[in-house]
Amino acid sequence: MPNEKCRYCDGTGKQKMPEGVRPDPLCVHCMGKGEMPCPAPLKVKVRNMTSNSSYTPVKNQFVIETPDGTYFQSYETVIAFRDNNGNVWLDSRSWDYSMTTGKYRNQFLGMDRKETEKAIKSGEIQLVDLN
Repeated sequence: MPNEKCRYCDGTGKQKMPEGVRPDPLCVHCMGKGEMPCPAPLKVKVRNMTSNSSYTPVKNQFVIETPDGTYFQSYETVIAFRDNNGNVWLDSRSWDYSMTTGKYRNQFLGMDRKETEKAIKSGEIQLVDLN
C-alpha cells in the first residue's frame, strides 16, 4: 500500500469518517463498515500500446504506469513489469504466449526475442508469476 494518507486517515491506518459522512456501502475495502486500512489515492495510468506501422492504438495491448513502475498487459494477462530502476520481470507462463504478445513485449522491452532469452539466461530479466 502506498505511504500516502487518505483525507480521513488519522495516521493509524484506520479510516475515521467525519461526522455526518456515511461510508460507501459499495466500498471494496471496508464493505460499508467505515473502518478499513486507509486507501491511498490510486495513481495509475493505462494506455493502449501503439502500432509501430500505423501509429494507432492497438486493442488489448496495454501499458500500465504505476508509482512503482510500468506493466505490459496483453488482453487480461500481465506479461512484464519494469520497475523505476530499470529491473525487469516477465511472467514465467505467458511471456512468450503468442506472436502478438511477443511483438508487443519486444516493443515494451526494446529488445527482440533472442535478446530477451539472453537476458533471462544471464539473470538480467527474472521469470516470475505476475498473475
